[in-house]
Amino acid sequence: SMARLTPHFSTNRMVREYTERCYLPAAAAWRARSADTGRLGSELERWRGAVAEHWSRLHFGKYDVEQTGGEYRFRLQIFLDELEPDHVAAELYAVPRTPEEPAVWPLHRGAALAGAINGFVFEGTAPADRPAEHYTARLVPSHPAARVPLECNQILWRRRRE
Repeated sequence: SMARLTPHFSTNRMVREYTERCYLPAAAAWRARSADTGRLGSELERWRGAVAEHWSRLHFGKYDVEQTGGEYRFRLQIFLDELEPDHVAAELYAVPRTPEEPAVWPLHRGAALAGAINGFVFEGTAPADRPAEHYTARLVPSHPAARVPLECNQILWRRRRE
């Protein structure tokens, strides 16, 4: 058992894994953020500040789900205060039943809501192989260069009564 397990639980493997998964990506991110006199780093700070300023005023509105064949179609209204729509990602979350099953399905921003300031309809589909109540909508911060939730850990869950 030592011969079989040592490659999986050795210090060498741990250092290699940390280097590949954490240290090298962090070094690449630092280079990207500090290039061009820190343009990307400054952009990320503005994004993080905007998310922090508006997060408490984001909220969900009307929520609909319908089953069509083997999938559910979710439609919900999301109000983003004065936050840029691209600064958040809307998702459906369900506890995975197996390690291979996804836990998150994206919701895509559609039409703006008439008469609402920065309100949109978000839509998405998920498998109908479990009750629709197993899926919960949520908002998370989103920026292509940010490591969420490490760098911006807000999350807004849709409560059942909304």
